[in-house]
Amino acid sequence: MDPLVSDSDLSARVLSTVIGALRDGVVVVDANGVVTMANGRAAELAGRSLDQLVRRPVHELFDTASEHCPVTPTLVNGEPRTDLIRTDAIGQIRWLLVNTAPIVDAPTAEVRGAVATIAEITDLIAAQSELEELASRDSLTGLANRGRLHDRLQTTLDDAARTRDHLALLFLDLDGFKRVNDSLGHAHGDRLLQLVAERISQQLRPDDVVARIGGDEFVILLPDVGGDQARAEAVAADVAARAIAVTEEPFHLGEQAVRISASIGIALAGPGADSPDELLRRADLAMYSAKQDRGSGHRLYDQRMDQEAQRALRLDSELREAIDNHDLVLHLQPRFSVATGELSGAETLLRWRDDDPTRPDTASVVAAAERSGLIAPLGRWVLAEAIAQAAELWRAGVLGQGRTLSVNVSSLQLRDDRFPAQVSALLDHHDLPARLLTVELTEWSILDDLYQARRQMKALEALGVRLSIDDFGTGYSSLAYLRELPVHELKLDRLFVTDLGRDRTAEVIARGVVDIAHGIGLTTVAEGVEQSEQLDVLYAMECDDFQGHLVAAALPLVDFLRQFGA
Repeated sequence: MDPLVSDSDLSARVLSTVIGALRDGVVVVDANGVVTMANGRAAELAGRSLDQLVRRPVHELFDTASEHCPVTPTLVNGEPRTDLIRTDAIGQIRWLLVNTAPIVDAPTAEVRGAVATIAEITDLIAAQSELEELASRDSLTGLANRGRLHDRLQTTLDDAARTRDHLALLFLDLDGFKRVNDSLGHAHGDRLLQLVAERISQQLRPDDVVARIGGDEFVILLPDVGGDQARAEAVAADVAARAIAVTEEPFHLGEQAVRISASIGIALAGPGADSPDELLRRADLAMYSAKQDRGSGHRLYDQRMDQEAQRALRLDSELREAIDNHDLVLHLQPRFSVATGELSGAETLLRWRDDDPTRPDTASVVAAAERSGLIAPLGRWVLAEAIAQAAELWRAGVLGQGRTLSVNVSSLQLRDDRFPAQVSALLDHHDLPARLLTVELTEWSILDDLYQARRQMKALEALGVRLSIDDFGTGYSSLAYLRELPVHELKLDRLFVTDLGRDRTAEVIARGVVDIAHGIGLTTVAEGVEQSEQLDVLYAMECDDFQGHLVAAALPLVDFLRQFGA
């Protein structure tokens, strides 16, 4: 007898033929769960022959106990159902979609058996799993993405609540990546991100997770750094230091060797600690604090950072209102010759119009403007107002004969390709000779993107504008890069000037800067001179100019003209 047929009835033969032709597995069972009919596909999925399958309990097909067999509930309650079954009956993992329907005796409504269709969807499950895996990975680096990190972080926080262990989250932002992207192109920038991902991954334990959450931002999750707070901090700091070290090693992109660095913020969480979003926020805040310290370092989150962030948010709002309401003005800080005491120029300083002592200082205003993106409109206003005041000073006979007006320019303005044209247009509008304007740049704004700074500074020099490096001594303090730049003067930072006359080391450093600057043809200016002893030392070392409260504080334009006008 054909093994597909359970009796000799013609209808059963026809049914057997139909079932045998189906691509899915089909089994028919009696009320006791014994297979009475099956097709070849069902036998293949079970890893048995038809003879081994027919007249055997159906649960053997699924390699499971009777109570877990998907057909059993249908036999018991007469309800159709659908189940997803994982089986490895032939040593190979297979996923089976099983649909069951009862065979009911019409007159009595008694369940006489069941029919089950079995479709293998192993490939579909594998494809779905692969899609889910791809969806949780960063397409460029292969690292976890933000969604996968969030899920893993939540799981790790739940585990920490049970084990009483700490976890650490490190938020890493690359310093100097934009420079590489802009100068070498996005293809090299993408390759750099891939190399960074590889280097960081090599520094981690098997259970640690590193994710790229966007741009040049990476997050490292250290799931178990111990139950002791001090040890957790030490472990996180060690990983942060190693991650920074590997990012500072040269990267070879084609024929180019480039160097970057990284800033890292660290947030710790103990038992019953914060949500994933809160932990990420804290690590991000600590990273920003590290970056404010001029980058290439790591900082551990503390609550004072939250207070500072709230203060910065209030200042951002206050600054927006100040710009809209014209509450900011420029005052002029007089500058004098060390040798003669005569006026040698002036510097524009940003001030609040109402001169309220409770207002944030100028440095805080500028930092808020850079952080909020307001530095562009604020910088344009300062530049326009400075050149307008310079024109008025020139017409009054104050500027000229070596006397210039200096205006500070931010790194964001320097990166704007339109900046030299803006300066040129304003000079033309006010009919001001370019030689009467000095643009002051900090070391940091120049070295943040030396290629762009050199290009912009040469464009300004071509206009006839003088160029000054402000706060010299607080950055890299390297005179080597000055050979590549059209610089006319150096301004010694007040940190060095403050200790003149009482600290021998400060005097040696200041004298060395002055001597070298003079040796390469640069003028020197000392900032923040407040005591006569400081001026005496500057005179002895032949510093050219000085400014500070010892002689005069910053003045509104009308007062400056009244005091120094012809």
